[in-house]
Amino acid sequence: MDCQERIKELRERMGMNRREFCEYFQIPYRTVTEWELGNRHAPDYVLRLLEYYIRVEKARDEGDTDQVRNAKGINSAENINNAHNTDSDEHADNAHNTDSDEHADNANGTDSDEHADNANGTDGDENTENADTANKTDDAGKKNTVVKANTAIKASKTSKGKKSVGLIHIYCGDGKGKTTTGMGLCARAAGYGLRVLIYQFMKNNSTSERKVLALSENITLVEGLPQEKFSFQMTAEEKAERKAYYENQLRTVTRKAQEEGYDVLFLDEVIYTIRAGLLEEALLLEFLRNKPAGLEVILTGQGPSQELIELADYVSEIKKVRHPFDKGIRARGGIES
Repeated sequence: MDCQERIKELRERMGMNRREFCEYFQIPYRTVTEWELGNRHAPDYVLRLLEYYIRVEKARDEGDTDQVRNAKGINSAENINNAHNTDSDEHADNAHNTDSDEHADNANGTDSDEHADNANGTDGDENTENADTANKTDDAGKKNTVVKANTAIKASKTSKGKKSVGLIHIYCGDGKGKTTTGMGLCARAAGYGLRVLIYQFMKNNSTSERKVLALSENITLVEGLPQEKFSFQMTAEEKAERKAYYENQLRTVTRKAQEEGYDVLFLDEVIYTIRAGLLEEALLLEFLRNKPAGLEVILTGQGPSQELIELADYVSEIKKVRHPFDKGIRARGGIES
């Protein structure tokens, strides 16, 4: 039975839907969803811990103390052997083959011996002793099992690969470098293990940095229109069409960021789009005020409103002192495009 089927079978044995299962075991909803969809692979030691816990719970509910004792004894021995027979490289592989945001914390934050201890809660002798005295320590055993599962699975919001709080950035001004700054920050976040979602307003998917960023498994680029033009080149009819399109795109992208658990959202040129009358600022303000607490949001464009500035945590104005366009030098490939 593969990981997909095992996770679904374990959840159904508990009689829970996906959200109940996640809340009960304190596993991020996105992680379980990706396990069940086959997009990520749960480490074997996590699956064994879940199976162990569920087996003990079922036996306890049925009042079968012998089965509780057997389940604890057998599975504790299996977990110890497997944990100690797995070296640190395999732990790192498991971390990177599953949700890197969650499991990189455990793999990188501790060595393989500590990981084995956390997974099993204690060493082999203590586990054997616990198995022999299971009837006297059922309550403690239940609590310890939950702690073990949570230690192995639960993401640490302050460890490497996760943030504790998501802030709002604004990069504005008449100088060159707003999008460049935003893209650089996205590359940094992806390199750290964060999942990044990027959408560019009023751009045609052709800027060179997209080709490099698309190579990262931690970055998702949402496509825009294949042909774009400046707002002053649009007719009134084209502006109305663009406004409807951009407002729908904003709703779609922000919903995707929230539902799929992204860590960073970059809305390039969203401020300029608002100033051009092609997007209602109220839609963006509503999203920012109600965004997930851990979501970092990057906004770029000239002339942010006072309301946007007051919502932001970073506001950096890039001022033009000199620009080659003033000397008639047009945009150059690989530098401006």
